[in-house]
Amino acid sequence: MKNITRIISIVAAATVLGIFLVSCGTTVQSGNNNVTVTQKVNVKTNDFYVEVDRIIPLGFPQKETLDGYYLSVKGDTLNCMLPYIGKANLSFADENAISIEADDYKISPKSSYNEKKKGYQVDFSFTNRYCAETFDVTVELYDSGYAYIRVTSAYRDMIQYHGQVTNRPTIKKIIKKK
Repeated sequence: MKNITRIISIVAAATVLGIFLVSCGTTVQSGNNNVTVTQKVNVKTNDFYVEVDRIIPLGFPQKETLDGYYLSVKGDTLNCMLPYIGKANLSFADENAISIEADDYKISPKSSYNEKKKGYQVDFSFTNRYCAETFDVTVELYDSGYAYIRVTSAYRDMIQYHGQVTNRPTIKKIIKKK
């Protein structure tokens, strides 16, 4: 019961902070830059990056997100940081375990192009780094540059995310001179 109370308080605090920041005029910048999704996605090599701008939880109103949430697939490697809002039927030993995260996790993505929807669909599974919870993921990447991510688990309500297919952010390494 303590874990559920802590999860609810964390979600409530994050929601209040998000509402405050959105009401203060914070905007989410799209990295689309008028480049088509086929120029940013190589379906043969499963190479794409989705910058998440909206959370669509089951049974809750959708929420805009702040910068920093993403899903990246490069070949057979998944990296992601996705927030979670919803009902979870699993105790979390670590307060960070509620989020859906992967760091260089090896996956076996299956990709296909849907001519009717004008977009790619990529399906794969992975295990959360904090516990032995397996997630099934479907990513829909549309020619318009929009993306939908659907995550299901045996222990949580299904959740969806909306975002933009963008170029991967570049990280500049700072090297200290001795």
